[in-house]
Amino acid sequence: MQRWLHEVKNRRKCILFLLIAARVIFLQTPLRAQDSCQTAYNSCVAAALSNYNDCFANASGAAQRNACVAARNQADSACTAAYNACESVTGYINPKYIVLGVTYAPPGPASFVNYTNSVGLATTNSLKNTFKTGHTYTVTISSTVGIEGWKVGTKVSTSNTASQSTVDSQSVTLSWSTGNSVQTYGTPTTVVNGSFTSPVDNDYDIIYVWLNPVEVITLSGAGVTWNGYGYDATDQNGLDIVGIPLGYLNGHFGAMPPDILASTNRTWAAGQIYNAGQSAALNSTDFAKIAGYDPFSSSSYGTTEIGYAPPNPTTADNRFTLTTCNNGNSVSFLQAAPSATPGAYTCTLNYSNLTTNAKSKTTETTNTFSIDRSYSGSIFQSDLSIDLAYQYTTDTITEVDSSIATTTSTSAQASITGLPCGNTKPGVGPCVPVWNGPPTQFNIYEDNLYGTFMFAPVHYF
Repeated sequence: MQRWLHEVKNRRKCILFLLIAARVIFLQTPLRAQDSCQTAYNSCVAAALSNYNDCFANASGAAQRNACVAARNQADSACTAAYNACESVTGYINPKYIVLGVTYAPPGPASFVNYTNSVGLATTNSLKNTFKTGHTYTVTISSTVGIEGWKVGTKVSTSNTASQSTVDSQSVTLSWSTGNSVQTYGTPTTVVNGSFTSPVDNDYDIIYVWLNPVEVITLSGAGVTWNGYGYDATDQNGLDIVGIPLGYLNGHFGAMPPDILASTNRTWAAGQIYNAGQSAALNSTDFAKIAGYDPFSSSSYGTTEIGYAPPNPTTADNRFTLTTCNNGNSVSFLQAAPSATPGAYTCTLNYSNLTTNAKSKTTETTNTFSIDRSYSGSIFQSDLSIDLAYQYTTDTITEVDSSIATTTSTSAQASITGLPCGNTKPGVGPCVPVWNGPPTQFNIYEDNLYGTFMFAPVHYF
């Protein structure tokens, strides 16, 4: 018996020695492709199996065989741990842009919606479809305080104008806060044949586009881990966000103005590594795709999803949920009396609890990305190409904003001002021009994806 125990101890020492040797093989070269790690893992497991077979063949009795099994399990666990540690490398990719939110223009040129401290501007995203089926994907964020800046492959700073948190093991919620307020102003009106035209014009909606995002990723034998968002400090020390009216994105306002192009050209990113045919600047294809984040970019959306009798409580596509302004679902939009000041309806916009179907609302879009030149020829670049479902392309699923899914908290202030009445004789009508309506009433909806508010005309579409 003493001799057998001595043999088992020696075999365990042999197995552990082989494991230590295998781990040295794993870690000797800091840069290697995944197949090299797989080869080392296979050698490690084979050595453990050989020693197990030798141990088991010479064992007598259940106790001895159990000792061999325990040593084998320990060996396999050590091989797996070494494999996972072998190919663990962190880097980042540079999506051309990320849409942070859509704000909807209220009716009337003197109206506005004020998102105080931008509490309501947030997006919840998942990258799980960016990577090949069967490759393990998880989300891990070490800190929710600020967004970290990266430059030439190195972490350099932190911006506190945004924060992020994990929703679950698949998704990240990014909340943008400028420290000030974000205002979306009402739509201007024009006159046709002596009458005001409709005050409903979604071309004045604003889509907020983040132009220097990075997505931090760790690749290892255990799979892919998304470590959340950062920003590329090569551009600027902080998030580069521009609000673009829908009318420029869809061409209704004409060509994109130079001040917006100065940002969307992204000249700072010209030296990065791109897939064939891609470049740093946002192009007409990108603008069209960004416009699609606003459902009213489709001229039929109002008729299809809102209709003459607005849906209650959620649109058929689950994008919008009816909510309240000072506990009312609608606001009036009326022209002023002769020589009078238009009435302004001011209220606090609140979230509504979402239905089960609304909570499951998602949209899915693809976007190209680049890689910082510092990763050229690196293990991060080579292993990333192995894990990606499509080369130099992210597939982002935008989910319901997790911050509004169950809350009824305050998010914004609205001021809806009716149209003025120009009249030729003081105090006497008619107004020139006159507002014939409809609409004279607007229902208020929350955007379930971005936590902003939309004003839908009643009995209009």
